[in-house]
Amino acid sequence: MGSAFRRPSALHHVVLVTALVAFQLAGVIGPVVPAHAAPGESCFTVSDGNDTLYRYNYDGPSYETIGAVGVPQIEAISWDPVNSILYAMDAGQLGTLNQSTGAFSAIGADSGLDMDGLGLDPFTGVMYGAVRRADGQSGGSGVYDDLATINITTGAVSVIGPIAGAQDDSGDDLYDVDDLAFDPTTGSLWGVANAGGNDTLIVINKVTGAVTQSVGEFGANDMEGLSWNDIGGLRGTTGAGAD
Repeated sequence: MGSAFRRPSALHHVVLVTALVAFQLAGVIGPVVPAHAAPGESCFTVSDGNDTLYRYNYDGPSYETIGAVGVPQIEAISWDPVNSILYAMDAGQLGTLNQSTGAFSAIGADSGLDMDGLGLDPFTGVMYGAVRRADGQSGGSGVYDDLATINITTGAVSVIGPIAGAQDDSGDDLYDVDDLAFDPTTGSLWGVANAGGNDTLIVINKVTGAVTQSVGEFGANDMEGLSWNDIGGLRGTTGAGAD
């Protein structure tokens, strides 16, 4: 799960498609326009089927196999556009991925948490994560995932609060958050919410963790990754359960 564009995405299963996310929002956020590719744009993806780092090149388009990551539980990745670093979470262990070989290098100690989403604020350099508290897909509904910050030097995790308030178009409450992504033009934090209803695009208050807007359903379930490119294009990646 997760996404990271180089100029500024992790894909749950690489064999599946990269989906274009385009919504017309109501209220203060404004429209999300179709996601155009920037010149030279590429998208990093990690398959949790074979634990391998890939790169999708939009100029081709084509997939490029980079190499094995060497760890078994990467569910989220995030790109640092300022320092050209590809971060990843192996369950609760923060690290970086070598962009030439795919190899994972740990940063600090393992937090012992299960991090399912990752997003770097391009304005502040602060890393945020979505901590899985109970898998709503497995009957754990009623317990919301938490928003947290991750120290990119030590790997230490500080929990902010529950990502509560997401609803799908039918009004069903959503408990799990599968990825996070920052809009590079506004600094707003977006996410993928599911479990309890249909996969839905949300906007999150990064100070409290509360959902400020449930934008709308994606139209396909099992949306595993979300990322903005540096020209304001929002993209998503689907997993094996997409329909």
